[in-house]
Amino acid sequence: MKNILFPADYKQALLDRFKNMTIRVGEEMGKYRVGETYRAESYDGEDWDVNVLIKDVQMVDLDQLVNLGVSDVEIEKVKSEGGQDQVEVIRFEIMG
Repeated sequence: MKNILFPADYKQALLDRFKNMTIRVGEEMGKYRVGETYRAESYDGEDWDVNVLIKDVQMVDLDQLVNLGVSDVEIEKVKSEGGQDQVEVIRFEIMG
């Protein structure tokens, strides 16, 4: 099974089934496909024993992120990391 990478601070939210969306920028855009299941792990390679099913992938302008419930702090973080006008928003379901 292929992996989907997350920041280390996502671990507990995924284990608690709290997270259902992630934002991808740069080289990570276009990697994940709707209907595919991926194994969640940290960018450092730690396997979290969580599988996620990709439900939706869409390209979104940065200024539309606020309409998706993304916090201003998170939007600023994305802007500083990506330097792009658009990002990829991935909605997923935690399996198992």
